[in-house]
Amino acid sequence: MTLSGMVLFLSWLDLGMGCDVVLMQGELFHKTFEIFFGDGIFNVDGELWKRQRRLASHEFSSTKLRDFSSVVYRDYSLRMASILSDASATQRVLDMQDLFLRFTMDSIFKVTFGYEIGTLKPELPDIPFADAFALTNEIASSRFMNPFWKLQRVLNVGSEATIAKSAKVVDDFIYDVMKARNAENLQNSGQRDLFTRFKLLNEGGKELTDKTLRDTLLNFLIAGRDSSGLTMSWFIYMMTLHPHIEQKLFEELRDLDTENVVNGDMSSKELPQTGGDDYFHERVERFSELLTFDALLNLQYLHACILETLRLYPVVPLVILPPPRDSWLSQKFWQHFKFFDALDMMRNARILTENFLRTAFSG
Repeated sequence: MTLSGMVLFLSWLDLGMGCDVVLMQGELFHKTFEIFFGDGIFNVDGELWKRQRRLASHEFSSTKLRDFSSVVYRDYSLRMASILSDASATQRVLDMQDLFLRFTMDSIFKVTFGYEIGTLKPELPDIPFADAFALTNEIASSRFMNPFWKLQRVLNVGSEATIAKSAKVVDDFIYDVMKARNAENLQNSGQRDLFTRFKLLNEGGKELTDKTLRDTLLNFLIAGRDSSGLTMSWFIYMMTLHPHIEQKLFEELRDLDTENVVNGDMSSKELPQTGGDDYFHERVERFSELLTFDALLNLQYLHACILETLRLYPVVPLVILPPPRDSWLSQKFWQHFKFFDALDMMRNARILTENFLRTAFSG
C-alpha cells in the first residue's frame, strides 16, 4: 500500500454508526501549508471555508468568466501548438509535462490576475516566479514526510531555508502584480479576470484586503496549474500506449471539423491547399474556433478518455481530514472500517462496481 494512495474508506450505513465528528482540514494541515496556501479555501475550515466557497461558486458560474477563460485557454493552446509544430520541424526534444505545466500556469494566471507571465514564450524561458511557485509547493508537500521540518524552520537550514526564500519570491511577485492592477481604473477597464471581479466585490460593504485576495486567488492558481497540467501529461502518455484509442479520438475531432465545414460554420475549406507552415498554423487556428464550451460538451469520447485517465492516474490521491476533537467509535463503526489503496482501488475492477464505467482504454 503506497502512502500517497492510502485513503480511509468509511462505509456509513446509518447515522448510528457511532461517530459524531465532522472531518476537517485541521490545524496540522493548516500549519503545514500556511506558508503557501495562506488562509485560502484549501487550507481553512468553518466560516472561512464557507465564505470563500460562496464567493468562488458565484464567480465560476458567471457566463462572462466562462467566456473570458475560454478565450484565454484557446489563445495559449495555439501558442503551445506552435511550439510543438516548430519542435517537430526541427527535431527538438520537449519535456511534455514541463510544457503542459507552462501552459496551465500562463493560462490560469491570466484568468486569475489578468496578467501574462510568459513561461510559454517560444524560447520557453525560466521565470523566477514560476520556478519558485513549483519549488514552494513541492517543499510544503514534503513536510508531511519530514518530522524535523519545524526544527529546520527555526534554525533556517535545509529545505526550510529554501522554502523561506522561494515563498518570498512568490509573495513579492503576487503583490507586485496586484499593486500594478490596483493602479488601473478597474471599474472601467473592461477586464473580466478574477482579480478585477473580486476587487470590485464589496461583501458586506467591505472591500477585500490584499492578503485575502492573495490567499484566495493563489489557491485558484494551485488548483488550475497542477491538476490540469499533470492530467494532460498522463493523458498523452495513455494515448501513446493505446494508438487505436488515439485513432478513435482523432476521428471524433475530424468529424467535428467536417460537420462544421459542411454547415458553413467555419471557412477552412476556403484556405489555399498549398501546405506549408503558414497553412498549418492557419488551419489549427480555424479549428480552435470550433472548440467552444458547448462544442466540448458534445465530444463524448474525449470526455471518456479524460475520465479514464483521471481514474487510472488521480492527480490528488492523498486527502487528509483529521477530526477536530476526540470521539467514540462504536463497534458497529469498526465492522465497516476498511483501508484501501486509492490507486489500486480505482484500477481494480473487482473493487469497482461492474457498471461504474466502460473504460475507454479497454478497447
